[in-house]
Amino acid sequence: MAAPSIRTVGTASFGTAATLTPANPTHAINDILLMFVGSSANASVTPTHAVATSGWALVTSGTAANTTGTIRARCSIYWKRATSASEPNATVDLTPTGG
Repeated sequence: MAAPSIRTVGTASFGTAATLTPANPTHAINDILLMFVGSSANASVTPTHAVATSGWALVTSGTAANTTGTIRARCSIYWKRATSASEPNATVDLTPTGG
């Protein structure tokens, strides 16, 4: 069996909306898709991420606090095994609004 390798990298998706839909890179059946999600908050609200598109599983999620100890940022990693060469783009819900 060949060692895993990176086939391609997708384009970053930025915005200030409550929902972002990053485009999947070119992929084939059985490829492992990874999605890295990061967001920050300006208020004392802990950011959350949720993937509304089926098939994505959370690998890990962590937060970072500012100097006063208030959590202001979150980074999450999701994965999915491609079942086709044209997987639908993921829909990521961000709270608070912004990404």
